[in-house]
Amino acid sequence: MRSHDLSKHNEATEASWEAARGATYGAVKWGLGTALLGGLGYAVSPIYRGLTLQFKVYVPFFLFFFFLIHFLLFLRSHPSSPFL
Repeated sequence: MRSHDLSKHNEATEASWEAARGATYGAVKWGLGTALLGGLGYAVSPIYRGLTLQFKVYVPFFLFFFFLIHFLLFLRSHPSSPFL
């Protein structure tokens, strides 16, 4: 007698593939967005052009987490927010 139901195994496999597709889509979407904004910054800003690669990577991550923290604080202070 099997200890695991085969239908649950198939559902878990399908769910893992769906999660992998979603992760890939998100990575491609964010990668293209970052490349687009980086190219725009390079074309427009002489200051951005002079920055090192490490700093160019740090700035978007810092801004992302900065806005994420503020968005989460907003949600916490407004429980009837349409974002929930």
